[in-house]
Amino acid sequence: MKSLWLFLVCANLGLIVATFGQAPATTAAPQPKMGAIRGQVVSDDGQPVSGAIVWANLMVATPSRQQHSAVTDNEGKFSINGLSEGQYSLSAAAKAMVFERSGNNASYKIGDNATLTLARGGVVTGKVTTAAGEPLTGYFVQLALVRDTAGRAMYDPNIARAAITDDRGIYRVYGLRSGVYVAFATRKGPVYPRPTDDELETFYPSATRDTAREIEVQAGAEATSIDIRHREMMGHSISGSIEIPLETPEQSNAQIRLRIAGSNTTIANASTMNGDNRWRLNGIADGEYEIDATFSKYANNRAITLAYSAPRKIEVREANLMDIKLSFVQLGKINGRVTLENSADKNTCQSDPSRTLRDVNVFLQAEKNEPPPYFARLSAIPDEQNNIVLDGLLAGKYQLQTRFSNDEWYLKNVTLPALNNKIGRRALPADGLNLSGGQEITDVEMSIAKGAAALVGTIKTAEGQTLPSGFRVHLIPAEPSAAANAWRYYESFLRSSSFTFRNIAPGKYFVWAETFAASNAKPVALDATARANLRKQAAAANNTVELAACQRVNDFSLNWSAK
Repeated sequence: MKSLWLFLVCANLGLIVATFGQAPATTAAPQPKMGAIRGQVVSDDGQPVSGAIVWANLMVATPSRQQHSAVTDNEGKFSINGLSEGQYSLSAAAKAMVFERSGNNASYKIGDNATLTLARGGVVTGKVTTAAGEPLTGYFVQLALVRDTAGRAMYDPNIARAAITDDRGIYRVYGLRSGVYVAFATRKGPVYPRPTDDELETFYPSATRDTAREIEVQAGAEATSIDIRHREMMGHSISGSIEIPLETPEQSNAQIRLRIAGSNTTIANASTMNGDNRWRLNGIADGEYEIDATFSKYANNRAITLAYSAPRKIEVREANLMDIKLSFVQLGKINGRVTLENSADKNTCQSDPSRTLRDVNVFLQAEKNEPPPYFARLSAIPDEQNNIVLDGLLAGKYQLQTRFSNDEWYLKNVTLPALNNKIGRRALPADGLNLSGGQEITDVEMSIAKGAAALVGTIKTAEGQTLPSGFRVHLIPAEPSAAANAWRYYESFLRSSSFTFRNIAPGKYFVWAETFAASNAKPVALDATARANLRKQAAAANNTVELAACQRVNDFSLNWSAK
């Protein structure tokens, strides 16, 4: 898995580390501005599509995330109202048509006007028969996407499209997006959740999943004669128990999930309720799998995940598996708020008064490179009260970071409550937050300031040289008083000879470039020794830039030569 440190490829990330001192004055953030996104839905030949549903989703999850929608009128026009500030993704759906995301991948904000395109979906049709060739009536046939048009693995039968065979055994599935599919038939209806017996579904043409023949589907085209000859094949069962490390609350359950090994393909699931610790999965074919589980309680009409059983590999070979014990670890949570400080000099630059703290994206970066739980909420934007919640977290060390959707603000500091019930606040440790299993860290405060600077430049290499792969540029505070302040260190990872820094705290900086190993992309600023060595090298080279509040430098040039 790619290191989570690669999140730092965005140049406008601010490492959240604070310094001690008197808390500056803050100003109440503007109340969220409400508005609408309007537009039109058209077909791929430019005709308006009436009756289409259009959805708007905030591109970053929030504790109170809501989905907004609207239906197009006879002219294909829509208006999604009641939206607060933020970046939204749009999607649309209509009968027998598909929304091809490759052509509709922009983000939108309130006040924008969007044109969304739907294409006529692909069709797959065929016949389901017995081994003797007799038609099977009332069988469910499902088409599951295996790979998209870019070749990315997508297989998940939970989102398969389905049809029922008629009295001739014929089925027709329509509204399919372009991609590669597998087709399978079952007499029990949609197979997820699994039927109670051990019968396996039959994949086209007459196979198990491992030997299924793939079907290429193009939007607007029809694949015919995809005939499935049904086979009565019995699978196996997997059963066991759960071990929860905390008292079982009322209204709680465990969800067990079985996936094909090395993929996100969920093929079966089971659940336990209110203290019952036994579970069973049926109809499992021979193969290698990964099993994991979550334990949740229900409060205020939502599930809150308290514990997690990490994926473990199991293998099914010609027999049932029994007495599989799933052990859980408790999950942590971080609660905090974001504040916007008053500018020290109100005349330094113009600021858009309509900006709200929904322009701030707060996210976590784990020190360990192990994958987080699939449900973990690692990012959030402030809610209407400017609070953030990050949960579903494994024990470990985390860095809080920010990304902004405007160029006017920067992260100034982050503080925690003082220890031992003392009055006041303390700085967030430079190396991050240590979160133990089941711990909840509260009252984290992130201070945002106005007047951010920006720097855009290019790397000029010596004659006959080219930039190597694995190259990054650093901004390092030049003022001796700021040398220990890790939040003043910024990095930009290069994809070409140009680099960009945004949302930078005003001040004087050394500009330093270096190569790095992909396995060591950890931010230098997180380690005091590495930070000191980096600053020493940069100070010796003495390439500096001084950035005033709101200043934009667009033509900085940095010379570099391989040693």
